[in-house]
Amino acid sequence: MIPHAATAIGCLAESAVLNKYAFVADVSGFDLSLFSALAPARLPVHGMMTSWRRLSDDFDIVRIDLTTPTFEPELQKIAITATTDGEAVGVIQWISLDLAEGVTFSNHPNDYSDGGWLQILHTFPRPIRVARGERLDLMLGHDGASIMVSPANV
Repeated sequence: MIPHAATAIGCLAESAVLNKYAFVADVSGFDLSLFSALAPARLPVHGMMTSWRRLSDDFDIVRIDLTTPTFEPELQKIAITATTDGEAVGVIQWISLDLAEGVTFSNHPNDYSDGGWLQILHTFPRPIRVARGERLDLMLGHDGASIMVSPANV
């Protein structure tokens, strides 16, 4: 079955566990923080099994109409409003598929526990402190093969 559309959805995320997963700092007395720049920008996570806290409402990262023969790469800047104070390690992303009229599938981290569709952590170059009501500009899009999420000022 080919879905009609696919939407990547996400939210800002804070997590001491994911921070250690995404960034390296002091190891046995040695500052290895420069190696964080070499880490992958996208890491698989299991949203229900990993301790993390949302810092924003859900937002669409990209939506692709799969009924069209081609879709052009896109990149847009959007402002995400923090709903609580915290330190955003990045954006947790999941997918929602429109399979047929009225039939959808989602691996939303709040209620998905079956199957092998993990969520993705799009890491920031470094954690970003946000305050409730503050807006964080993000660059969101895709190049036809990969989804991109990045702070706009990096």
